[in-house]
Amino acid sequence: MSELYKALIAFRAEAPVIAFDSVNPFFQSKFASLKAIHKIIDPLLANHGLAVLQFPISQDGQVGCITKIIHESGESVEHCLTLPLTKQDPQGAGSAISYARRYGISGALCLITDHDNDGNELPDPAVANAGKRKPRNSKPAAMSKPHREKLKSAAADRLAELGDTKASIEELLDVVAGKLDYSTRIEMNDSDFDAAMVEIPSADPIPF
Repeated sequence: MSELYKALIAFRAEAPVIAFDSVNPFFQSKFASLKAIHKIIDPLLANHGLAVLQFPISQDGQVGCITKIIHESGESVEHCLTLPLTKQDPQGAGSAISYARRYGISGALCLITDHDNDGNELPDPAVANAGKRKPRNSKPAAMSKPHREKLKSAAADRLAELGDTKASIEELLDVVAGKLDYSTRIEMNDSDFDAAMVEIPSADPIPF
């Protein structure tokens, strides 16, 4: 395992703090998404002949993933993380697996995620600003009624697709707003309409 360990030590020496880029609207807590994590670590891993593989699993009534770190030498190490389901359906399983993937990869590589600190620890300015909220006065204060109605209709269709009878349209739109760096759906305006419509088909109001 000597080659793998040397490569991991070199990777850790270069790995920056990864800024939060997403918000859980249920708990108002911030976290670094898989997209933000991979944007930072993938080039660094490749530079040292490393890669990360993750495999969803189900066992003993729980779901999660196996996180495997591989080196070009053929050496590898892996860890399994499983979680109990809060919802016994495919959407609940998908959310738990996503949660396990984030924590699995962060734990395996000892990644640090935190609030943005003005870019001092991040090589990519776009990522450095990802954890910052958009100024409330930088855009018009409200979205027009026609756009709001279209978003509500799309959100209702998404909830029907998920078979979710507990979450509300407003909760799902708060999830979408979080993906666009807003604290709540109320902060979105007409310039956000197209981006919000793109996010709705994959939005999931489950707190993971």
